[in-house]
Amino acid sequence: MSHYTADLRDLEFNLFEFQSTKDRFGTGPFEQIDAETARGVLAEVRRLAEGPLAGTGRLKEERTLLATALSDVQAMLAVMFGHAMAAQEDSANLYKVAQNTSRPLLATGDLVTGWLLVRQSEVALTALAGEASEPDRHYYEGKLVATRFFCTQVLPRLTSDRSIVANTDNA
Repeated sequence: MSHYTADLRDLEFNLFEFQSTKDRFGTGPFEQIDAETARGVLAEVRRLAEGPLAGTGRLKEERTLLATALSDVQAMLAVMFGHAMAAQEDSANLYKVAQNTSRPLLATGDLVTGWLLVRQSEVALTALAGEASEPDRHYYEGKLVATRFFCTQVLPRLTSDRSIVANTDNA
């Protein structure tokens, strides 16, 4: 697999400019988040997926799967935005959006969970390289196993969700 390059600028455009989510931050269910925080999360996912350790070390496969998941979520959102825009010309496209509203939301949750697990595993690896007690070593190894399980068993499902979103046809 080639090295992944995240197109976060396009995702930021869709989230902050096209959809005007910046107007919703700080209100209602988004009361605890602002645009800077959202951009920070996107930048951190990109750093983990593309950073200097992305292609090396014990978390190499997990980082690759995280990068693929980021690409899948971006693609789902792009398709959804495309359907929403097409609905201005043909209202039947609005049904394509409605049929898929849960998938990108759940996928985003899985992406953030994978990102947090990979971050936790970085900390665990650092601790394992040091003078950790035997119980702590077991705990840190457990973090690595949980991350591996989630990244290999949950994140690949986002690719199939991406395909479902892309192929929605109102049939």
